[in-house]
Amino acid sequence: MSFWDTEDAQDPISELLEKSDLTVVDLFNEGSMLQELRTNNEHLIEYYAKEDVIKELCDWSFTTKFQDNESFDKYSRIATEVFTCASTVSNGFINSPYLKDFFTKQLLSKDDWDPGCAGHFQRVFLHLTNVSKGEYLSRYGNLIPNLIHHISTLAITELVVMLTNQYYSSFCPNGELVTALSDYLITDNADVVSAVYALRQLFNLGWENADIQKDLTSDSLIANLIQASKTSKVRLGQIECMRLLRDISNKNELALIFRRGDVGDVPTADCASSALATSVKGITLEDSLKGAIGTPHWQIANAYLKIITIAAPEDIFEIVKSNNIVSQLAAIPKENLNPFQLEVIRILFKKAEEFQFDLSPLQEVKETADKLWNQYGGPLPIGGAVDVKLNAE
Repeated sequence: MSFWDTEDAQDPISELLEKSDLTVVDLFNEGSMLQELRTNNEHLIEYYAKEDVIKELCDWSFTTKFQDNESFDKYSRIATEVFTCASTVSNGFINSPYLKDFFTKQLLSKDDWDPGCAGHFQRVFLHLTNVSKGEYLSRYGNLIPNLIHHISTLAITELVVMLTNQYYSSFCPNGELVTALSDYLITDNADVVSAVYALRQLFNLGWENADIQKDLTSDSLIANLIQASKTSKVRLGQIECMRLLRDISNKNELALIFRRGDVGDVPTADCASSALATSVKGITLEDSLKGAIGTPHWQIANAYLKIITIAAPEDIFEIVKSNNIVSQLAAIPKENLNPFQLEVIRILFKKAEEFQFDLSPLQEVKETADKLWNQYGGPLPIGGAVDVKLNAE
């Protein structure tokens, strides 16, 4: 029988709240405390709304200040539960100057964030955002740059994804999150793997959102993914950039049909997708095959590759023969061939299986193209860092 089942029962929470030297740990050790909060115990709610009490909760939930305490894990979890167990008590936390200042200092800190503490921050911050229906976000200036600074912490990576998916119009109404991640990718010492993980989760969870889709296919992001795939000092970062570019290409033909390789230096964003859309519509097979000799903008090259891939062999090789495409490709020094041209050569050999045509001048390069295809599990994405030298002997 619990104390509330009889009139004579003594309320342990009330007894504790009467203590002049009460600490949050005293309440943590009372088994009914969280249930009392959930049932809107007014005195308990008033107690937790005090700024000095909120400070104690923050120390237990978001820092390792008390990590030497043998019950640290338990008390840290309970402190986090206090922050999130009921919307009625959450209103006091939403309006707390101390909590706002504490979170701001945490976000501005250059120190590594303890994973457990970061996980508690993620849970509490998202809860307060949910309770306030997104209004809580407006209380923090430079929120996105500050979160990006901690993108290497998994809980923060997941938080920016959840905030973007659930509160796009409040959190990043003009695509600020993807823009910040894009800019971060090409900064010195960027954690490319974590940044691309965030972009990958946005791709997986938010592609159906038209705003997120637009952000993920922006010229600036594509260009920076290309650059990061070349310049990241971490091999996994390069590969993850390539994979994301490939997967975006499977979802949006115009923005990224192209998953087959870089076509020169990273393009500037002065060639907008809308303008390219008009150009793509008028491209012929002859344009596509002749384009293999040069270095067109990557989006135009995407369309070239698609047209060549679906064309009939007899049509392809009639144009190849009349325009001396094979000899022109063979004349390009192997070390200067880019992945776009390698993929064209690979497609030509595949088409030649159905149509007799002499491609022997390109045989050596074709072997390199096949090797790269196998190495990367498919066509190289835009900006693919070709780490097998074309002229390796």
